[in-house]
Amino acid sequence: MKPQRVRVLFLTCITTNLWVGDIVGQDTHYWSQHYGTRSTLLGGSVIGSLLDISSTYYNPGALALMADPEFVISGSIFGFRTLIFKNGAGQDLDLSQFQFKTAPDLLAGLLTYDRASRSRLAFSVLSRQKFHVRLSQRQIDTREAITSSPGEEPFGGEVVVRQDLDEDWGGLTWSYRLSDKSSIGLTQYIAVRAQLMRVQVISQALTQEDVATTIEFEEFDYDHWRTLWKVGAAFDFKPVSFGLSLTTPSLRLFGSGTATINRTVSGQDVNNDNVEDLEFIFNEQEKVKANYKSSWAVGMGLAYHFEKSAVHVSAEWFDAVSKFDVLETQPFEAQSSGEAYANQITHELRSIVNFGIGVEHTYNSHLTGYASFSTDFSAAVPGTDSNLAVSNWDLYHLTGGSTFRIRRFEFTLGMGLIFGNGKNRQPVNLIDANESNELLGTRGEVESTYRSLLVIAGFSFYFGEGSK
Repeated sequence: MKPQRVRVLFLTCITTNLWVGDIVGQDTHYWSQHYGTRSTLLGGSVIGSLLDISSTYYNPGALALMADPEFVISGSIFGFRTLIFKNGAGQDLDLSQFQFKTAPDLLAGLLTYDRASRSRLAFSVLSRQKFHVRLSQRQIDTREAITSSPGEEPFGGEVVVRQDLDEDWGGLTWSYRLSDKSSIGLTQYIAVRAQLMRVQVISQALTQEDVATTIEFEEFDYDHWRTLWKVGAAFDFKPVSFGLSLTTPSLRLFGSGTATINRTVSGQDVNNDNVEDLEFIFNEQEKVKANYKSSWAVGMGLAYHFEKSAVHVSAEWFDAVSKFDVLETQPFEAQSSGEAYANQITHELRSIVNFGIGVEHTYNSHLTGYASFSTDFSAAVPGTDSNLAVSNWDLYHLTGGSTFRIRRFEFTLGMGLIFGNGKNRQPVNLIDANESNELLGTRGEVESTYRSLLVIAGFSFYFGEGSK
């Protein structure tokens, strides 16, 4: 590759990677993020397609079969997202968030290129998961909150839920052409994950003699580095092409974090025995060993090309991940009772299968249209006591748009709709909060609703004649 092209790749990687967002990223989903302009419009259903350099992620084996994939993808996604937990803090007290964000696309390019060579080497940088949530609600009123105190008491309560998750992958892809119809490939990724989770509930009631207080505060944050591999094989029997991919579990490199808990209950007779119940638990553990485990994944896909159209279908199975400690915290003694207490941060994932279908139609040498549908099921385990994840809703993606090419520039414009529903446990019920339930209310499950509208705009610059 010429030095000038290397500089273009380097500068594009730096400038585009400054965009940070979380339009479609979730913390228990695998198909939220799509990579590459055309692959995004096809809903990521391109495991068996010989499409573009986004194959470094979807199927590393396909890279060596492409006619001329030497280009940089530089795309952007703009979108609006609403997340609503209906009655999340009590009846008619929703926990909701509305966001406008931008999200980065795949950055990739060839590092070596020789038309006569059977092998190709490429790099890629991508945002694998992004999920940023801030939900809050407050309630101030007068009620019979403390039964041991005559009359009604002024009451005030609030809840704050926050999660910031960023996971980025960077990798090198090697692909080798076995024949004119088949090739294999391997991508080794370094994954960097940073996550912060904070849930805070404060409820208070003013009696004639005291202030009844309940504080429940938990926070953890960690950074974790790991490595994993993605293997692929591609086959081209025109007009049909198909492919297989295998993603390995990851291996820990290093990582650490902090876990904090504060639980205080005062000024209340919870069990109605005429004795005030007092609880005080406060603990923080720093520089704790962090772990994050990912699953095996097997994908397969097929593309069938007609004269001016093509159909792309893909499916991918993700194995379950057994429960593990994200932070290896140690038990400690509660200050108020002296009893052993464990502040565990755990995670587990169930096995799921995602699938998608995309169609494209070429109107002329400059204009191509696309439409797709794909699933994005949550791997959250129903009823688990693990506390790492928030998003347990199943999502569905509808995407449509077009690409318009002028010489070596390809412009992309499209729209996407992502929707889904699920159930989440209430962190607090401020409407039902009283002394018998430690001012936390009777907490149950509530409906969660996720909606996201995307405007997909981007461009690609081709150094060669293009793979299409």
